[in-house]
Amino acid sequence: MKAIFLIVALVASGCSDSLPAPTPYDSSVDTTVTPPVDGLQGDTALDGANPPIPDLGVKDSTVDKGTQLDSTIDKGTQFDSTIDQGKVAADATLDQPPPDTVSPDSTVDSTVDVGVCTAPPGGSWTADTQAMAVVGSSKVLYAVTGTDANNVYVAGYGGEIWRRTGSGWSHYTTFPIGNGFSVYDMYLDGNKLFAAGGNSNGGAVGIYDGTKWTVKNTYKGTANDIPKMKAISGVSSVDVYAAGGTLLLRYTGTDWQEYPSPGSTKMEAVVGMTGGVAFVGRGAEIYKFSGGAFGSSAMATPAIGDVRAMWRQGNNVVSVGLSIPGGQSIIYYDGANWMPDNAPGASLLSVHGSGGVDDIFAVGSLSTILHFNGSSWTEPWITTVPTQKIQLQDVWVDKYGTVGYAVGATSNVWKFTRCP
Repeated sequence: MKAIFLIVALVASGCSDSLPAPTPYDSSVDTTVTPPVDGLQGDTALDGANPPIPDLGVKDSTVDKGTQLDSTIDKGTQFDSTIDQGKVAADATLDQPPPDTVSPDSTVDSTVDVGVCTAPPGGSWTADTQAMAVVGSSKVLYAVTGTDANNVYVAGYGGEIWRRTGSGWSHYTTFPIGNGFSVYDMYLDGNKLFAAGGNSNGGAVGIYDGTKWTVKNTYKGTANDIPKMKAISGVSSVDVYAAGGTLLLRYTGTDWQEYPSPGSTKMEAVVGMTGGVAFVGRGAEIYKFSGGAFGSSAMATPAIGDVRAMWRQGNNVVSVGLSIPGGQSIIYYDGANWMPDNAPGASLLSVHGSGGVDDIFAVGSLSTILHFNGSSWTEPWITTVPTQKIQLQDVWVDKYGTVGYAVGATSNVWKFTRCP
C-alpha cells in the first residue's frame, strides 16, 4: 500500500505541551527556497535529455493534468524561517562542517542551533532543497517511506532510490530492472526494503537487504492488462502484500504467491491486516482478501471515487481516492464498518499517519496536503510551495508525528517539521 516530518527542539516556547514526547532527532535543516519547477504536470512526457515519465497508474493520471494555477495562494500567516547559521550543532557526533562550507548539492545539511524550534504550532511543510539537489531535476518521485528523521527513502522513475541518514541525502540503490522501470511504492521492515513497480512490459517486486536485491520475475500481461505492481504493504517482513492489475501477491518469507482477483478492474491499493487478511482497492470498490481468497463481493462502503491508497493503524483503516460528485475521497473503517470521513473535496493519492488515528496526512493533486486531527480534515500550514501546482504522489510521517515527507513531480521533496 500506499498502501504505508524536521527541525528538532529540546524546548520550544511556541510548541504545545500536549504534543508527543521528543525522541533523538536529526539537527539538520534545509534552506527553504522555491523548488525548481519545469512545468511538468502528472504524467506529462519529457523529451530531450529528460527521460519519459511512465503512466502514473496508481498515482492518478486522470485528474488535473496540466492545470496551471496562480501560485499565490493563501496558506495562512508565514513565519520567519531564518535561523542562526553561525552556530555549531550541539551534537558533536554529527561531525558536520561549518554552514558556510555546505554546497547546494552536498549530502550534509546545514548546521543549526538545536536549542531553537522555529516550526509554528501544528508544524509546517517546506521544500527540502538539499534532497532535490541530490535527486536531480525533472524526475517523478512516486514513493516515500522511513522509520525516523535519519532513515528516510524516496523513489521513482528509473527505479532509483535515495536515502536520508544523519549525514544527509545520497543515492542508495537502483531497482535492478531497466527500460524505464519505476518504483511506485515501498514498504520498510527492519533492514529489508520492499519495492513494487513496473514498466511497459509489466511489473515486479523486490527485496533489498542493504547489500543485494532479490527480485520476483517480471509479470507480463496482455495488451489490456499489464499488471504493474502499484502498491505494497506489510504486517511484518514475512507477511507482505503487493497489488497491481488483476494480480495480488503475498510474501510469507520464502516466495511470492499469486492470487488473481475476480473481474477485470485493476487493483490500485492494498493494505495488509493481521491474520492473513488484506484490503484491496479495485476501482471504486474495496475487497477483503482472507484465507487465500477474495470475498465474493465488495465490502459495503459509502460512495467513493477510485481507491488509490490505504493506511492502517490497528484495526482502523483510512482509504483515499479520487473525488467524485456526491461521493467521498476519504472513507474510514473502524474495525467493523466503513464510514464517510467528510473531508474537503480533493482527489487524493496517498495517506499516512503517525502513532494514532488523530494525526493523519493525505496528499494528492494540485499540491493538496490535508491533515486530520481526530475531529476534522484541514489543509495544514505550508511555508513554501512551487510556482505551479503538482501531483503529490506519496506521503510518510514518523510514528511520533514530528517529521515527515511528501514527494511528487518534478523531483519535489517536501519536508514536514513539528516541534516535539
